This record gives sequence, structure tokens and C-alpha cells, in this order.
Amino acid sequence: ETIFWKPSLQTDSQGKAQVSFFLSDAVTSFRATVEGFGGGAAGRGDAVVGSKLPVSLAAKLPLEVTNGDVVELPVVITNATFRGFDANVNAQVGAAFTAKEVLSSKVHLDPSQTKTVYYNLTVVGNGAEPKDGRVALSAEGGHLTDSMERTLRVVPAGFPREENAAGTLTGSATASEEI
Repeated sequence: ETIFWKPSLQTDSQGKAQVSFFLSDAVTSFRATVEGFGGGAAGRGDAVVGSKLPVSLAAKLPLEVTNGDVVELPVVITNATFRGFDANVNAQVGAAFTAKEVLSSKVHLDPSQTKTVYYNLTVVGNGAEPKDGRVALSAEGGHLTDSMERTLRVVPAGFPREENAAGTLTGSATASEEI
């Protein structure tokens, strides 16, 4: 998609020109291409303009956890601004998890700095209620925020087991199972 087009841009005596245009607020990259000719020669140039959040939060969460697991949850906070600030990082977890410490941290981020905080969680749920696997994370500071929320699948300890029997029954039978 083209977001800006100027087919007849005039340069100054040093061959320079300035343009301005609005970009989408999507977190993505945009390619700028300039083509022109003058003085009997043609020229072309490309540049990539990246759009990113001023502060961002990311966490690598497992797809599934098992009752009894201990999860060391890394939460990565990135300051993409040119100013330092203090961020409050918070985690809220569903009933399937317990934590030994408070799920809140205060982090100072210098300009263009990334830091990681860790939260230790123990899985105490059995997966009966899917909403109990909720993990919500947020980072807030200097009027900037980012957040994410996921629901992890919680499964009981052990492996699923299934037994089948087939045949013809004549008379009576009993069955027992040892686990």
C-alpha cells in the first residue's frame, strides 16, 4: 500500500528536499523509496522506517503447565524512548498459581534499555477451571503503558491413561486396576 506519493518534488541547490507525512500507528515497518533524475543521471534510494511502542512488555509463556510445576516467568521491559523512566511491572495470576513473593517490581530503565524481571510461580491448579490459568502482565511509568494477558492450559500431574477390554462374557467377571 502507498501512504504518500509526490511525483514532482523539487530539490534545492545541494540536491536535498524535505517531505513530511503521517504514518499508521501500527507497530510495524514502512519502506520509503525515492527515485529521481537530474543533471543527466538517475538515482534511487530505499530506507526502512520502524514504528514501535515507546515502552513494551514481553513474556515467553509456556503453552501448558502441570500441577506441581515451578515456573520462573521472565518478563522483559523495553524502553524505546530517549528518556529514562521508572516503570511499575505487575503480574496478576489465576487461582492455578501461587507465588512466594509479591508479583510487583519497580524498574528503572535508561534510554533504549531493556531489563528482565522474574516471577516465580508454583502451579497448584488441576485444570478444572480454564480461567484459573490466567496470567496478566503490565508495565506502567512516565504516562506510558503496555500489557498482555494469556490463559495457560493447566493439566493434572501424570499421563493420560486408558484401558480397553473386548471379548465375549459368559457367566460373571471382575476387573481391577492398579495405579
